[in-house]
Amino acid sequence: MGGSAAAPQRTRKSGLQTKELRAWRLLLRAPPSGPSLASLASPRASSPCFAPAALLAMAARDAASACSADSFQLRHLHLALRVDFGQAGCGSLRGSVRLELTCLRDRASELVLDSHPSVEVQKAGLAPPGSSSCGDAGGDDPGSAEALRPLAFQNRPFASYGSALHITLPEPLTCGDTVVLEIAYRAGSGPGISCLDSFQTAQKEKPFLYTSGFAVLNRSFFPGFHTPAVKSSYSARIQVCWLTPEQTAGKQKPYMYTQGQAVLNRSFFPCFDSPAVKSTYSASIKVPEGFTALMSAITREEQKDNTFLFKMPLPIPSYLVALVVGDIVSAEVGPRSRVWAEPCLIEAAKKEYDGVIEEFLSTGEKLFGPYVWKRYDVLFMPPSFPFGGMENPCITFVTPCLLAGDRSLVDVIIHEISHSWFGNLVTNAHWGEFWLNEGFTTYAQRRISTTIYGAAYSSLEAATGRALLRQHMDNTGEDHPLNKLRVKIEPGLCCHLYLQFPCVDPEDTYNETPYEKGYCFVSYLAHLVGDQSKFDTFLQGKQKYTLPIYRAMANGSETAQELAMKTFSATAPQLHVNVQNYVKKILGLKTE
Repeated sequence: MGGSAAAPQRTRKSGLQTKELRAWRLLLRAPPSGPSLASLASPRASSPCFAPAALLAMAARDAASACSADSFQLRHLHLALRVDFGQAGCGSLRGSVRLELTCLRDRASELVLDSHPSVEVQKAGLAPPGSSSCGDAGGDDPGSAEALRPLAFQNRPFASYGSALHITLPEPLTCGDTVVLEIAYRAGSGPGISCLDSFQTAQKEKPFLYTSGFAVLNRSFFPGFHTPAVKSSYSARIQVCWLTPEQTAGKQKPYMYTQGQAVLNRSFFPCFDSPAVKSTYSASIKVPEGFTALMSAITREEQKDNTFLFKMPLPIPSYLVALVVGDIVSAEVGPRSRVWAEPCLIEAAKKEYDGVIEEFLSTGEKLFGPYVWKRYDVLFMPPSFPFGGMENPCITFVTPCLLAGDRSLVDVIIHEISHSWFGNLVTNAHWGEFWLNEGFTTYAQRRISTTIYGAAYSSLEAATGRALLRQHMDNTGEDHPLNKLRVKIEPGLCCHLYLQFPCVDPEDTYNETPYEKGYCFVSYLAHLVGDQSKFDTFLQGKQKYTLPIYRAMANGSETAQELAMKTFSATAPQLHVNVQNYVKKILGLKTE
């Protein structure tokens, strides 16, 4: 998500041990013996039982997720939903989610998904073998066109921010079995209430009120047991947000959006809500007449019956699946970019960003490799949107406060663009390593800013970031667990480790530390290398060194050749299509 940034600092080499450097090299490069960090969570494998041990370890380490990522591989998910607006800012999503799964272990008899008490699961069933992922959007009886085999399910408590949906399979599966599971559900029945002064609204005339419980702020909203150890559906976060017309810029129609980071999409649909699990997805969204739907997807098709079809062929974690429905229009601002906004804001958005985004994208590509997400659009949210920006793939959600009228704030989206390489393409395995997303993104942001605006500009930006970090440390204490790069996340209290601090949930990790402390550490690594351009080349080594590695493996032993096939099958969706075709030629596979 959006955040500020900090400048490179030379530090003594003794501060980083050889063991740590070796770990970072393994994390960031494409190793000859297996897939990279993000690729370990890739949904495709030539052998159904090719489940890298590192993936299983990452899933097991994710204390914020109850999902069965160690037993099932999610290959694809499809959402078929109907969006209905109600009265007084309420609304609902009704339909189904279909999961295409491969079993990774023998004798697997139960599937567990991350869910939320606000998600009303109506039924679950197994679809017939070979059934399609496509379906009608939010019909009254999802899955009725096919005879689903009913499954027993139970929603059990898990943490203050979600629940665990246990689904019993009719018979144990063996490693390599594939199944298609469909879950009919309703979600988003409550309003997303959000609070702003009059100068923060679009009309600048009246103040605006909303509530936010992050992280312990609801104790100022109502008295209660405000601790992660005390669980109830009333204090849990719900991030399917419904806005009344008065909460929008145009004040004519209601609006809804989802916010998935960090663990909030489990209130949107039952899912594998761990960043270690990536899959492709598709969606069919039916909306009321006069409304437009957008999602974080590469392709979008509008049909005549107010239904929108979306496809995301690149694997992403569940938190990056985003949906927005409202009175939204668009304008082209570049060869692969457009801005989206309510009609009353679209001209200001076009004027502000026309011809700007492409320079940011092309500069990022020169530094860190191809932009693989095809388009980069920007959606200007209603004034009540509580974040600076959210880096949903293909379409960044941003605050309308960026429409300054003089282009003085256009560079804010450089951070979100940088997530296209760090966060969206290569992702932290769990939220205790959130700094991997934001520290490397902040580094990339400042490298792009240096190229476009000069070193003085990014150095000032970095100095400001360090000052904010110092202020944050002074206010909270350097020994606070949230001020470590690696944060321990556990549901409930963690008195055996931090007697004076409660354990944190993933939402609590959002502060200056992962951004600015993470940036300082990445900058330190760059200075250890001694040449920043070489370090930038190292960061894009995932694709730069792919071809030599595959050539060596293809010319090696039978074991090396087999490993090359397995590795490519697991990592291909993470590579640019041109790189995929080159590797296919090396391995003797058919190219597109």
